Amino acid sequence: MSYSALYPDVTPELLSLTTSAEFSGDDSQVVGYASISFATPEFEPSEWSISPEGMDILLEIAAASVRCAVEGADYSLPGTLPDELEVPRGAFVTLKRNGQLRGCIGSIRPVGPLAETVMNMARSAALEDPRFMPVAKAELQDLEYEISVLTPLQILDDWRDVVVGTDGLIISGSGGRSGVLLPQVPLEQGWNREEYLEGVCIKAGLNRNAYLGDVTLYRFQAQVF
Repeated sequence: MSYSALYPDVTPELLSLTTSAEFSGDDSQVVGYASISFATPEFEPSEWSISPEGMDILLEIAAASVRCAVEGADYSLPGTLPDELEVPRGAFVTLKRNGQLRGCIGSIRPVGPLAETVMNMARSAALEDPRFMPVAKAELQDLEYEISVLTPLQILDDWRDVVVGTDGLIISGSGGRSGVLLPQVPLEQGWNREEYLEGVCIKAGLNRNAYLGDVTLYRFQAQVF
């Protein structure tokens, strides 16, 4: 699949192109370097909303994917899906049992069609969340499913612009450390803005006040169902 097909709303722009020969003078063996920016258009969250029909289908896909994974059976997506589920989107799948978290795995950036992402993340949430033992067959009937479909990431220039209950957060800091929290987390924890920012710093293994320093913050919104 081509780049433009996978990311139809992202516009790449070549900023600079060079090789090591321009610095070493040796063009017998060279390494190429490119600097490329990727821009997404402005959008309204409503433009990314999944229809009630689409939400029902995704929940059915998540449940079926988990059931087959736990039972050791193969699972394939339905042959025909609404167009909205074929668009590349990031998504998280959360599993709960008796109201308690049982697994949560997701992909922030779109790596394939939304339906496929939900299928894969549901399986991973059931079997591969390192915080929990894999889901057992006896638990299947008690599982509750929650799906968060994400909007594209936006760089956050000022942490004061974070809207609690609306914005999900990603922080990227020194040493390649990063962390992510979904928009519903601060509401579940009763956090204010500063506590939310401290929480995502701790999730990344950074100092709790790292958001005040040399880090990159991103925000996104999510449709949760």
